Amino acid sequence: MKNIFSMFIYLLISTVVFAQEKATTTAPLINTVVTGRMLETTGWLQNKSGQWISGRNKIPANLEAQYKNLSDLEQNSLGENRENFVYMELRDVNLGNTPCTILIKKYKDGYYKYESVMKGWVAQNSITYYVFETAEMDKLKNLAPETLYNIKFNTLYCRTMLNISDKFSLYDIIADLQTAIKSKEKPIFKEDLMVNIRLTKGNVRFILQTAVSYTAPQDLEKYYYETTLDVFTRLFKLY
Repeated sequence: MKNIFSMFIYLLISTVVFAQEKATTTAPLINTVVTGRMLETTGWLQNKSGQWISGRNKIPANLEAQYKNLSDLEQNSLGENRENFVYMELRDVNLGNTPCTILIKKYKDGYYKYESVMKGWVAQNSITYYVFETAEMDKLKNLAPETLYNIKFNTLYCRTMLNISDKFSLYDIIADLQTAIKSKEKPIFKEDLMVNIRLTKGNVRFILQTAVSYTAPQDLEKYYYETTLDVFTRLFKLY
């Protein structure tokens, strides 16, 4: 009887430990439900000649009019300062008792195999994601029209995953976030999410950028994305 009782206690303890280990390995949980998404907008830039040029989902490279046929070639295809996106989306994140959100930005990327002579362009896709407390998004509510705002979200984690494969999925981001949480190494500079935004004539001008303490905000005068209020609020709620 004593042996049976000991075996029962052993099995009970083993079950609890296994459950705890399983919970640890599956956290943090990024919800599969998308709470906000932006798939398309227009990027605008006033080029060196003073002309306005535009691009779908990118702020076009700063090229003069006679070179506009090169705007989708190699490095130029990524846009000015590589500012482009394939999609941006929000999901809920479970990191404990405080509600958190992740902003995932997928974008076109690439490099030259022979950088010094700019030959051998290799196109790729990359991901940058930001994890922050959901309450940070309240900073975007009830903004006055025709006013420039440079709003910084205090991020818990900001990570970039380069050259993602065609099989890349949400679970790869979960694994990367788990690694970041467990790591004792901290970045040299804390990276936050800065939302540069201006509501103007029923539209929204904006740029979302990774910011450190010395990052200059955008003035949204000659370089910005612009979309309708309806499209923007599918990503971030403003009211």
